[in-house]
Amino acid sequence: MTFSGTGATVIVADDDALIRMVLRRVLSQRGLNVVEAVDGAGVLSAAARHPVDLLVTDAHMPGLPLLETLKEIGQLDDAPAVLILSGDSATRMPSGVPFLAKPIDLDPFLETVQLLLDRRAAAG
Repeated sequence: MTFSGTGATVIVADDDALIRMVLRRVLSQRGLNVVEAVDGAGVLSAAARHPVDLLVTDAHMPGLPLLETLKEIGQLDDAPAVLILSGDSATRMPSGVPFLAKPIDLDPFLETVQLLLDRRAAAG
């Protein structure tokens, strides 16, 4: 499956290196450019260096809290779509931001990524 958003840039942010590696591989194989970050500060740094179409982020990472990271990302001129991943279903997620539970089931994950990239392309 190649995404219609081929060439889009995705930040994959997770403090778990294995999850970052798997998501990088899966997304790269589908024609997406992937930038990795291990925490919220890394997300902001990557977003400052690259035009970003989608942020896929763990809900719980060291350093900058999720809500603060999302607030800062939302202030970018061309703010990316956001998908939150979490192994803790009790975590309160920001309203209107898509959420998928860990462990990640790749089919729904890829469908959600495609949907978010399609929405972003249609809006821009």
